[in-house]
Formats: sequence, structure tokens, C-alpha cells
Amino acid sequence: MWQFQAGELYIATLISDLEGLVSSLELASEEWIDSFRERWGDLEIPYAVALDRLEPIPDNSDPKVKAGVEALLALVEDRLWVVS
Repeated sequence: MWQFQAGELYIATLISDLEGLVSSLELASEEWIDSFRERWGDLEIPYAVALDRLEPIPDNSDPKVKAGVEALLALVEDRLWVVS
């Protein structure tokens, strides 16, 4: 996610990486996974809409996408503290 925030990673790659991450988190609670998926939707939905409408692909300058990335980072960091 930090690479996306820095403009070094395409949103499609980030979405795919996040899908892999949530799939690997077997020990996470359903509540955490639901929160993660909701924030992931903040990235995936604008991306899908832009593709469908042939509009520019959103990046970290899009306020909703930026907020979604920040919320995802907070969730992941919180989860890492619980696991470690």
C-alpha cells in the first residue's frame, strides 16, 4: 500500500495483492475481515466504475481511494500488532 501511496503501484495490482492478503488471514476475526473487505471496496468500486465508463483510473489523489488505503493500512497495522 505504501508503494501505491507513493505513486509507484497501479491500483489493479494493489487490489489483487489485497485479495491475496485477505485470503491468507485465516486467524482474523470475521469482523476484521468484513472491515477489510469494506475498505477494499473503496478501491475496487471506483476502479471498476472507471473501467466500465472508460474514465481515468483512480489513484491516490482520489479522496475516497486515499481514505480507503489509509483505513486499510490502519487495519493491517492493527492486525500485525495482534499477531506479533
